[in-house]
Amino acid sequence: TIETASADLKAALKALPRGYRAKGPLFQINACGTRAVPTTLTVFIPDGAEPWETLDLLAWDGKVWQWVGGHLDADNGVLVTSVKEVPQNVILAQTTITSALVASDLPASGNVAAEGAPLATMLFVPGLLPAEDGGINGDPEALPRPPDDVAAALYPTLRNWTKPGRANAGLVSDMIANTKLRATHVKALTALVAKSRYAGVQIDYRGLSKDDRAAFSDLITQLGDSLHKVNKKLAVVIPAPQPNDDGTWDTQGYDWHSIGAAADTVQMDLPTDPAAYGTSSAEALVRWATGETSRYKLYLGLTSLSVDQAGTDVTYLPLDQALKPFGNVKGPDGTITPGTAVSVTLSGSAEGVTFDPATKAYRVTYAANNQAHTVVLGSGSSLATQLGWALRYRLRGVTIRGLLEAGNDPAVFGAVQEYAAQTPPPDIEAIKVTWTVQGTPAATSPLTRTELVWTAPNAPGTFSIAAAIAGISRGQVTLTVVASAAT
Repeated sequence: TIETASADLKAALKALPRGYRAKGPLFQINACGTRAVPTTLTVFIPDGAEPWETLDLLAWDGKVWQWVGGHLDADNGVLVTSVKEVPQNVILAQTTITSALVASDLPASGNVAAEGAPLATMLFVPGLLPAEDGGINGDPEALPRPPDDVAAALYPTLRNWTKPGRANAGLVSDMIANTKLRATHVKALTALVAKSRYAGVQIDYRGLSKDDRAAFSDLITQLGDSLHKVNKKLAVVIPAPQPNDDGTWDTQGYDWHSIGAAADTVQMDLPTDPAAYGTSSAEALVRWATGETSRYKLYLGLTSLSVDQAGTDVTYLPLDQALKPFGNVKGPDGTITPGTAVSVTLSGSAEGVTFDPATKAYRVTYAANNQAHTVVLGSGSSLATQLGWALRYRLRGVTIRGLLEAGNDPAVFGAVQEYAAQTPPPDIEAIKVTWTVQGTPAATSPLTRTELVWTAPNAPGTFSIAAAIAGISRGQVTLTVVASAAT
């Protein structure tokens, strides 16, 4: 227990890392033989340690405290983690800080949306690729620059892809398999930022397999050490793991513990399509991630734009373009007699529209050029829900792709402002169809039911019926009501 701990341990307990408060006893573990044995630790959660979802396990090795994580098993009231070697001392600690930082990608043009620019504290600058010889492809001098009044920290991002969904995994796999090329890559990336305006480097290498796991971890460890020697930081993007049938997650070529230990920030991209989670859920993935890398390093990768996927091709769209499959207002042909109920609809190519209550996101399927497409609509309501998870689990921050682009749902910016102020984002209503008759609001309907049943008035005349989604016009139709013929 803490009371019977040695003087050195008592001193260590008074010097827990910033952002932690001890909960429960200190566990001193005596190992028979070597400690270098993979082990599962199970620690019971004591009374008064709420909220459980923000608890971590810390280990003291006699010199420093180390984060060892822990997955919450709420049914049994325990935190469970796997370690590569048995720690000497372990304690349960409650996290106490919510930083709520906001990062985003700098548009390739360098032009930024005025509403989004003041919200980001960190910007990732695209335009560079890894080279086969361990060097860098692309001209660092030609990278986009933000406007002078943008004060965010800048990080050039190295990607093995130029189009979302089309990563060149083989290029990275071949390069990191060679020890000398790994070292060359580390030197090239360090030289890129050592004497520059950049705060560090972001690595975004996707599609790596389990065979690449050890080599990629070694690359990140070396790079982190090298950048820290020149007072620069390392940010690493980890693609979302794939769901397994048993509810666990397949991390493929990415060793979360090793990457988290070496990097200053770790970004996990959250899939936008609700179907990507299998039998699990988006929030369950967020909760799982906090047990794999320190939440104080973890950024949740989100998007404020809409996402259109056709096969492996992924396109980020402004909301007005994403709504095109809904088409425009269509009414009945011919004239209408008073008292007749008629159907006014949206006549688009959308074949299936579903709403995911967990993420408050609409998923739309349609076909174009004989190819099936799936669109997940970006909206303030969906983004606010995900920002709420980042606050609940006390993550360091979020990276919002598209925040500085034109065409966002206006509600996005209010949600991000509330998040950055560490205020739970408001419960924004999901986007709807707004119907007007003669310019006067008549009804609203969810996107799963894009129809207005309108009853013609007794007075003859012409009537204009219009529709809009999230304030974006879907056109109008003019209906003519004529008196019934006398009998």
